[in-house]
Amino acid sequence: MIYCYSSAVKKALLGYLSGNFADNNQGGLTLNKKSTRRYKAFYKVSRVVHIYISMVLLTLLAFFCLTGIFLNHNEWFTNNYTEQSVLIDVNGPLHAAIAETLSLADAPTQEIQTLLAKRYNLSTLNQMNFDSESGELVFDYQLPAGYATAYFSREGDATLEYRKGSIITILNDLHKGRHSGPVWSWLIDISAVFMLVFSVAGLVILIQNKKYRKAGLVLGAFGFALPLVIYFLWVPFIAGV
Repeated sequence: MIYCYSSAVKKALLGYLSGNFADNNQGGLTLNKKSTRRYKAFYKVSRVVHIYISMVLLTLLAFFCLTGIFLNHNEWFTNNYTEQSVLIDVNGPLHAAIAETLSLADAPTQEIQTLLAKRYNLSTLNQMNFDSESGELVFDYQLPAGYATAYFSREGDATLEYRKGSIITILNDLHKGRHSGPVWSWLIDISAVFMLVFSVAGLVILIQNKKYRKAGLVLGAFGFALPLVIYFLWVPFIAGV
């Protein structure tokens, strides 16, 4: 079955890339001159794409491979977190502006966010709310492997509570894209597209290589089937509902 699969893939890809074939005396496939030039050009482009995308993705692939192992074996590491709180020194004009408001709902929130961004690099606000019970204005920021929450009272007192993870926990959250911001999320998406292009280009290179084609396609079929077999045989799942 695997041999039939590899033979079908080979013929389909060669047919797609070239378009015009003729049977040779040995029952194989030959290309006319026009199709041969087109195929060679496509192969050359695929080779260049494969080489340079692999270099672009080298660091990212290593990052996702290592952090994937870290996530799969959390027991190997001590997930240390640091939780602390510090007093925020609110400057004179801002302190006065907060104190002069009739309620914290009227506080200069934009100025407060600017202060937090400049002093603590907190630029992506998750949510802001007014705690009527404690009489505090709360600014919440989510971070990879941590958080930061700033509390401002009507009297002008301000406190920043934060939690910072270890380098391993931060890397693990970056792997998942958790609280890492839109730019990092775009990086993950673009990397995934590049990995797909890299894989397809490698398949094109393999197809044109007669020496390694059969073994490569057999291994490709094996790699496709292996996770499916493992999932259906050994991964717990619910059925019959």
